[in-house]
Amino acid sequence: MVILQPLFTHSGRIYEKQWTLYPQLAEAKIAMEKAIRQKHGDKSALERKRIQDRAIVLERRQLLKRNRAQSWRIHLALLKFPIWFTMMETIRRMTGTEEGMLNLAAKSLIALKGQQNPGAGTVDESVPMGPSLATEGMLWFPDLAMPDPLLILPLALSAIMFATISSPNDTVGLLAMPGSSPETARKARAWNLRKQKTLKIGALALAPATLLFPSAMLLYWVSGGLAAIVAASLPRIRSFRATRSPGKKGEPGADDAPAEAKPQVRGYRCPTMKELRSPTTKKNGK
Repeated sequence: MVILQPLFTHSGRIYEKQWTLYPQLAEAKIAMEKAIRQKHGDKSALERKRIQDRAIVLERRQLLKRNRAQSWRIHLALLKFPIWFTMMETIRRMTGTEEGMLNLAAKSLIALKGQQNPGAGTVDESVPMGPSLATEGMLWFPDLAMPDPLLILPLALSAIMFATISSPNDTVGLLAMPGSSPETARKARAWNLRKQKTLKIGALALAPATLLFPSAMLLYWVSGGLAAIVAASLPRIRSFRATRSPGKKGEPGADDAPAEAKPQVRGYRCPTMKELRSPTTKKNGK
C-alpha cells in the first residue's frame, strides 16, 4: 500500500491536469481550422481533415509535454500488477501450497461442481512454510495457511472488486469537452459500459475461483482492496466538504460573510465550440 498508493495518486493528478488543458486545446483547434482553411483551401475536405487531425495530435502532444501531463504518466499505476503478483506468490509459498494461483482457481471451480471435496491445496514439503501462519489467524479463520472454512473471504473479495468496478466514472463528461460530438461521447460511453460489464462478470467469478486459496492470500487481497477504496474516496470527501460545508464563525466564508464571499462550487465546465466561436465569449475572455 505504501508503494502503490503514490502511483495511484500521481496518475489521478495527471488525469485531472489533462482535463484542465482541454480549453487550451480547443482554442488551438479553432485556430488550426482557420489556418488550414486559408492555406489549403484548394484541397478537398478529406485532405484538409487529415492535415487538421495530424496538426491537432502534434499540438496535443506538445501541450501535454509542456505541462508534464503525458499519458504515459497515467499508466504508471500499471506497475501495481507485478508488485501485487509478487506479493501473492510470496504469501502462497509461505503457506506451503505447491499449486500456483491458476491451478488453485481451477481446483476451486472443480470443487464447486461437486467433482472434488473442497480442501487445501497440495503442500510441498520442500517449500519453507511460515509456522506462525497456522496460529496468527483471527475470528473464523484461525489458520491462515488453510482456505476459509466459512467462505466469507472469497465472497468479501468478490463484493469489494464489484464495488470498485461499479464506482462512478467520467465518461459522460466527454459531452462537456470542447469539440466533442454527442456521437463521440455515445461511442465512448457504450465502450465503457461493455468494459464495465466484462469486469463485473470477472469480479463475480472471483468468489468461486478463490474457494481453495489460503486465507492469508485472501486476507491480503481483501485488505488491499479496502485500502484502495478508502484512499480513492478521500479526495472526493475533501472536495465535497470544501464545496458544501460553510466556514466556522469568525472565519471567511461563515454565515455572516457577504454573499459574494461565500465559497463557490469547485469545478470548471468546458465551453462548447459554439460558445468559443461566439464574439461574446471572446470579449468576455479579454
